[in-house]
Amino acid sequence: MPASLEMIQAAGAKLSTRLGLTWLDVSATFEAVDAPFFIGRANDCKFVVSDQRVSRQHAKIEMTSDVFVITDVSSYGTWVRFAGSDTAVALRRQECVLHDKGEIALGASFDDFTVPTVSFTINDPARR
Repeated sequence: MPASLEMIQAAGAKLSTRLGLTWLDVSATFEAVDAPFFIGRANDCKFVVSDQRVSRQHAKIEMTSDVFVITDVSSYGTWVRFAGSDTAVALRRQECVLHDKGEIALGASFDDFTVPTVSFTINDPARR
């Protein structure tokens, strides 16, 4: 069957999974090609959270087997809570696969209502 080169490229193109992060009025969207990157207090982090409880490089986000994985690399820990759940996953130099949407607490647990909390959303076009 005849087809143009554009049609073949479009059919073979893989749609990228995206990770959206929001903290206060700061929002950013990352694709697989942006990984690995850091969330932290330092200006060289791709997602900066300016709070004294946040380490300079607090958490690392990587793409592993087509999923975003967060790894705590901080002094005080990272907590992940998925939408629809009250249970948080506590990370101390450990990793967790991010899926769907939820929140990430940096430097203290969700029990501290003042903890810097980053909302995340995974947009996976393959799951539509």
